[in-house]
Amino acid sequence: MKKNIVFALLLVVIMLLILGCETEDPAEDVAPEETDEEMLDYISIGTGGTGGVWYPAGVALSEMLENKAFPETHTAAQESAGTYDNLNALIEERIEIAMSQPSASEQAYYGDEPFDEEHNNLRFLTGFQESAIQIVVKPDIENIDDLRGKNVAIGEPGSGCYFHFCSILYGLGIDPEEDINADPIQYAEAAEAFRDGRVVANLHYGEGNATIIELFSATDADILSFTEEDVQKTNEYDSSFYLGTIPAETYPGQDDAIDTIFYIEELIVRDDMPDEVAYQIVKTIFENLEDLGAQASAWDNITLEVATKSRTIPIHPGAERYFQEVGILD
Repeated sequence: MKKNIVFALLLVVIMLLILGCETEDPAEDVAPEETDEEMLDYISIGTGGTGGVWYPAGVALSEMLENKAFPETHTAAQESAGTYDNLNALIEERIEIAMSQPSASEQAYYGDEPFDEEHNNLRFLTGFQESAIQIVVKPDIENIDDLRGKNVAIGEPGSGCYFHFCSILYGLGIDPEEDINADPIQYAEAAEAFRDGRVVANLHYGEGNATIIELFSATDADILSFTEEDVQKTNEYDSSFYLGTIPAETYPGQDDAIDTIFYIEELIVRDDMPDEVAYQIVKTIFENLEDLGAQASAWDNITLEVATKSRTIPIHPGAERYFQEVGILD
């Protein structure tokens, strides 16, 4: 009988110890579980074609986020057709981050063409590449008015090139449908048409653009310059534009600096992205810009000072918190 009592008491003690451990462990696990709810299992980034600058920029970002910010989250860059493809994928919740041009983000947010309804759940995260718009022209074209009646490679309808060129023309009093002979050829064909003399102007992006270098080397060419007043007029059609400068000697035979129109390409998310995730993404980007730039040239052309300059839609609260902490936003 005594042995049975002792054995029963031992069982009670063991059970108490087990229960004590079980009530302790969950308490220790509470914080990570609550934190996990603020993270995402998967972050997919819509980029561009593999031959462009957006895709390698997205690959560099996805690797940086997984290595530095979200080790438990799978991140990936997705090849895409570019801005509108990315925004549609974001709207349809097929990706978490969309690379975009600010004018297209604004169209999506307010439901302007080509979007058929408002998507006011979209939020600005950060700018990721400062881009110079350069209208390359034949030497006898000295200003935008000289394009009247001329053959101009305006870009394929629906493309960013087409939208930007039209915004500039309309803003400066030129109707692309009435005042010029608009050639809606694709961006890749425009340089060849310019070399052959079929058009007198075509539009390119990015300071130090390789195609512009080739054109300046192969044929007589100039880049149109703009003034602050010009930019203010074009802002009626694209509020993301601002005046910037291309340094002298960026291109062969370019002796003087050129003032032209700039804008900041951007990362767009939905408002359902947790604030902490948005904060950590932006923080990771700007604390690792040098490493990102070493992997993809797009990250070489952005600084904190201009990261929010072309914003056309509301900023995500998590991103806003970071930019406030570093003194960029009030």
